[in-house]
Parts: sequence; C-alpha cells; structure tokens
Amino acid sequence: MKSITVRIDGHEFNLRGNDEALVGRAASAVNSQIELLRSKYKDDVPMSTVYILAALNLAEILETERLKFDEERENLIDEITKMSEYLNDYLKTGAGENTADEDSI
Repeated sequence: MKSITVRIDGHEFNLRGNDEALVGRAASAVNSQIELLRSKYKDDVPMSTVYILAALNLAEILETERLKFDEERENLIDEITKMSEYLNDYLKTGAGENTADEDSI
C-alpha cells in the first residue's frame, strides 16, 4: 500500500491505498457531493449535516449500481443456463452425428 494524499472540502487527508487513481476519483466524488449540497443549502444547515447527506447520496448511488449489477448478473446466469441446457439437449439427441438424410445430401 502506498500513501495517498487527497483534499476533501479544503482539508488534506493522508490515506493508504493500492490504487491512487481510484482513491482520487472517490475523493473527487465526495467533493462534488459536498459542493452540490453546500450550494443547495447555503448556510441553512451545519457542515456536519452536509457531510452526512453527501455520504448518504454516495451510498445511495453505490447501492443503486449494486442492484443493477446483481440484476444483470442474474440475467446473464439465466441466459447461460438456457444456452447450456440447449447445448446439452442438442448433444443428447445425437445431433451433430450424420444421419441418413444428411448423407444423401
């Protein structure tokens, strides 16, 4: 793991990670959420609330993507299962072997 420094909401954080680009993108996403919420609420809510809302927004995005991923994975599993069953049935019926009709063609 290497040391990675990021800046979030004007504060510098020294973190440890394997993928500097990934950590940088994550920090950028956090900053974007904080800026969005800060501009929306101005000084109406404390910064701790802004931070919590930013975390919740990012968690919601993550969960939405996980649900999409799970659904796509299930669809792929279903399709692969159908293809496997089709191929097994095809092989069991002796398809692929020469039949009398095929020899005469």
